[in-house]
Amino acid sequence: MIVGQILACTVCGYIPFTSASRQLRTSRGSLRYTSLVLAHGAQARALPQFPAALCWRINHLQMYTKFRAALGGSPQSVAVVGAGLIGSELANDLALAGHHVTLLDVASRPLAACLDAAQSAQLVDAWKTLPISFIGAVQVSRATKASAAEGIDSAKIISTECGQTFTVDHIVVAAGLQTPSRHAGNQRCRDLSTSSLSDLGRRKRKSAPA
Repeated sequence: MIVGQILACTVCGYIPFTSASRQLRTSRGSLRYTSLVLAHGAQARALPQFPAALCWRINHLQMYTKFRAALGGSPQSVAVVGAGLIGSELANDLALAGHHVTLLDVASRPLAACLDAAQSAQLVDAWKTLPISFIGAVQVSRATKASAAEGIDSAKIISTECGQTFTVDHIVVAAGLQTPSRHAGNQRCRDLSTSSLSDLGRRKRKSAPA
C-alpha cells in the first residue's frame, strides 16, 4: 500500500541488513528507502524492581480493558512509572476519568525525548487542572505490597533511590519497550529502532509551531 511517498509493507519478512545501501531486502524483494521505521511490534521492558504480580504493563487493548475493570467505579490512586508518550497519555486519560495520578520519570520533565523544555513546561502547566502530580528526576528502586499491619494490605508502595515513597492502589509501568525475541539477535534492528525514534523526536521539535 502506498500513501503519498510512504510505503507500508505488511505480511513480509526481512533479513539482517546494513543501512549504508539504503536498501531493505524482504521476502517480497528489495526496497529502497530514505528513512526507515521498523514497526514490527514491541514488548514492555521487564525490569526487576517491578514484580509482575504488583504492576500493570499495558501494551495491548486486552490488558488495558482488564486494567480499567480493576479500577472499578470509584476514584483510585495510580502511579505511572515513565513519562514518555505512553505514560503521559495514560496519566492524562486516568486523570480525566477522576483518578489521582502520580507520574514518575528519571528525566526532569515529561516527554523529554519528544519535546523541548518549553513545550514540556506547557504540558505540566496544562496538567495543573487535573489530578496529576509529575515528579521528575527520580529512579524507582522497588515496588512492594503494603503489609496488613499497615492497614492498607491492598495497596502498593513505590520507593525511590532518593528515599521517597508513594502509596497507591495501582502501579502501571510505562518504562519503555524492548525488541521482540524474534529480532533479539539483530543488533542492527535495535540500533535503527532507537535512532529512528530519536530522529522523529528531533523532527517533531523542529516542526513544532513557535
